[in-house]
Amino acid sequence: GELPPGEVALRFDDFPEGALALFSTLSPAPVSARVRDYLGRLRFIAPTVDGTALKARGLRPGPAFGKILRALRAAWLDGEVVTAEDEARLLEKLIRQFGEVA
Repeated sequence: GELPPGEVALRFDDFPEGALALFSTLSPAPVSARVRDYLGRLRFIAPTVDGTALKARGLRPGPAFGKILRALRAAWLDGEVVTAEDEARLLEKLIRQFGEVA
């Protein structure tokens, strides 16, 4: 099926580049195009917020960090976030949802 870019990245992030390149060459054209898009563009897109910024906001390192950072990245990839201001608004929402303040 047609997965959003954030889901594609989530599925491919843990695979080595070489394995994905081989998978791309052995896959039908639509799948190969998605893999090539991941290798050429999607894997490099990341939120501006990182773990250091979350700690500075008073959050405790733990599972919430990963949830927040994955959600921010998916939002950038899927076009739900297009500016730093959009990211800041979403971050506030995610901190309320997942945050564990130290």
